[in-house]
Amino acid sequence: MTSCVRLLIAGIRNFVVGVTVKVASDEVAMRKEKTYLNKLNLALIQVHIYIYIQLAYLADAAIEDPEARMAT
Repeated sequence: MTSCVRLLIAGIRNFVVGVTVKVASDEVAMRKEKTYLNKLNLALIQVHIYIYIQLAYLADAAIEDPEARMAT
């Protein structure tokens, strides 16, 4: 992954975590926004799955071609 993509993913992850903490810190808002919190949780899971898939791809590429790891 390029550093630009890493920064973008980190930014998305930090945003989702920040909004989740903000909504979940107020009990009334948390109960009112339960569906929103569930969707934020799903978005966070998708970000982590994307990161995992990318890391697995890079690991496979490094095994097949050790020079490919140096290019990323």
